[in-house]
Amino acid sequence: MPSVQKPLLAAALALAAAAAPTLGGASIPPSYAVLVVAENREVQAASRGAVETMSALDAFFRAEPNLYRSEVLPCLAKGPADMVAACVRAIAGPRAEEGKPPPVVILARAEPGSDSPGRVSWLCIGSGRNPAAPTPAWVQLDLATLITGPEPARTAERRKAMDCIYAATAESRID
Repeated sequence: MPSVQKPLLAAALALAAAAAPTLGGASIPPSYAVLVVAENREVQAASRGAVETMSALDAFFRAEPNLYRSEVLPCLAKGPADMVAACVRAIAGPRAEEGKPPPVVILARAEPGSDSPGRVSWLCIGSGRNPAAPTPAWVQLDLATLITGPEPARTAERRKAMDCIYAATAESRID
């Protein structure tokens, strides 16, 4: 290669390297330790499928949680959302670790009157380490639309699901 082309090649490579992190909006997704729990196994499977879809699409990296379904499942019987959340936080809070992905427990249930395991409500709960975080609320989702629905409905459902997950991570942060 002629000596004149070497500086041009080096400059082009430097420019490409500098631009690489911003081309195409590439970034590293945040990590969350997500556990999906439901009394109904079909609802749980459909909700886990939605979580895996969003993770595969780089909305977040799903880390393995250090919680188990059998530990959290009894919390679903506690009644109102604040009582359910308190039960989950009592389990998740002591296990939250600095430097590890924050825990997100998604409690899923079938929408009343629906015969589809894909029409669900999620209650997303974190560790409760941030007392200023808002109380979680049930979010209604159509998981079939979230995974394979037409635009713009698909994006709207994914946004609702991610807002639920983000709210859970907010209650795990201490600023």
